[in-house]
Amino acid sequence: MASRGEGTTSSWTDLLPGLVLFAGPVQEPEAALSWEAPPGLEDLGARLAPEAEAILEEVCQWLGIPESPRGTLHWVTDRQGIIQALDSKPPEWSAAVTFPGTGDVWLATEIAGGMDRLRVTLRHELVHLAMGSLGKETFERLPAWFHEGCAEHFAGDLYLGRVGVSLPWRAFTGSLSPLAEFREDFGREADHAAEGYALGHAMVERLHRLHGQDLTAKILRRVAEGDSLDQALVALTGLSVVTHEKDLRADLASAHALAGEIAPEFLTLIFLALALSFPWLFHLRKKKRMRFELKWEESEALEAEAGPEKNAEDFGDALDAWIQREEDGGR
Repeated sequence: MASRGEGTTSSWTDLLPGLVLFAGPVQEPEAALSWEAPPGLEDLGARLAPEAEAILEEVCQWLGIPESPRGTLHWVTDRQGIIQALDSKPPEWSAAVTFPGTGDVWLATEIAGGMDRLRVTLRHELVHLAMGSLGKETFERLPAWFHEGCAEHFAGDLYLGRVGVSLPWRAFTGSLSPLAEFREDFGREADHAAEGYALGHAMVERLHRLHGQDLTAKILRRVAEGDSLDQALVALTGLSVVTHEKDLRADLASAHALAGEIAPEFLTLIFLALALSFPWLFHLRKKKRMRFELKWEESEALEAEAGPEKNAEDFGDALDAWIQREEDGGR
């Protein structure tokens, strides 16, 4: 999560004295990234340092940034570590915060989850760090949803995906929020934030699918020269943000998108309903057969004197045939 809005000013100036809580950064002189960690996380910081360098180089290559920016990875255990360090409370759902102006990236290991999730979070945050190296004006000229959409695209995972927001369903029901709501931030409520992250990701994914993976680098070059995102998209794709969003919402509300979103859950629901209803249907069928048998016995009693007795097998076959005729006649 890139820090914007309230508190953004501090992200483009030096951190206050005493903000760094943990002494003794371990770093190579030529490395772009240094790191700091409390006791118990030093091994993690050392193990991920080379990987973080490689990720940052990969990000810069994708974004068309010629040189990796300097930055510091601050590893903390939980959200409380971020609160104590920043003297502010990030949203409950936030596992990391990046201050592009200072190059400081704070990552809470317990919130991020296991190593795989932690690596995804690291890739996500390093996109913010790289984009911040383009300068304050360029960074703030781009909306928050675009920043997060690019970070999610590079990280290869939907941030807050565990919340389970369905964009196709919300688009189909007309309850999908507009991208404009996520220009500055995503709010503090997890469901609304998850919607914004998912929507930004969907927009960036669509732009890349239609116009190539190098579109983001082209956009950043034009924005660095003074364009807004809307102007850059018109110049590069021929369509404005509004038109791209309109097309995206139409795609999300389509039957194909909706079917792809609900199919697994719908099939599960069908199988569950069948499994639960089978005993009841079997019970109804048994009761129906018993009624037919009683009716058959009454009929047979009237004909008992007219012919020889039937054996058990003949009785069963005749009964089945009689039931079938009764059912056919009832339709």
